Amino acid sequence: MRRLRAFLWKEMATYRSCDHETGADDERLRCELGAGERLLWVGRPPGGLVFEVADLVYVPFSLLFLAFTIFWEGATLLSDAPLLFVFWGVPFIIVALHLTIGRFIFDAHVRGCTVYGVTSQRVLIVEDSVRPSIRSLSLRSIVECRLVECRDGSGEIAFGKHGSVPLLRPPRSWTSGLKSAPPTFFRIRDARAVYDLIREAQHVAA
Repeated sequence: MRRLRAFLWKEMATYRSCDHETGADDERLRCELGAGERLLWVGRPPGGLVFEVADLVYVPFSLLFLAFTIFWEGATLLSDAPLLFVFWGVPFIIVALHLTIGRFIFDAHVRGCTVYGVTSQRVLIVEDSVRPSIRSLSLRSIVECRLVECRDGSGEIAFGKHGSVPLLRPPRSWTSGLKSAPPTFFRIRDARAVYDLIREAQHVAA
């Protein structure tokens, strides 16, 4: 268990956002600015291993699923079952390993390649990950802007509605790379100040 924990932290450390200089982030976002558009703020999600409230449900489920798939595969091998049954369980073990460990590593990679920005006209989320993407929201089109603060001053700013409560909503590590969830600034520093900045920029842009 200690070796596994050390391996995970080593993998996560390679994707920490602190490895990227703020100047490089500024230049990356300035490439997306239009004529007369000004960059007001640049930030990043945290690096490393991140647990959410929903993981209180999803982690035990993924561990049970992994245990069941290993038990199934072991029982199949010991029973001299046909080769088809042996290979049948392999994809399920791969999926279970991803749900238990792989999703955290992939999510850390995606966060390490993500830059947030607020301009005089838009909110930007740039991901230079496996599939590079840019999510752009006009300040005038943002109807709901929801802030959730943590005690340390960090927090999340969601641009849209979340349809479920935090405990039931899939954690970010389950949905990294998907665009179905509302665009969100995930656990940014000084979240209240950024939230106020967005509101002020909306007022000016209106």
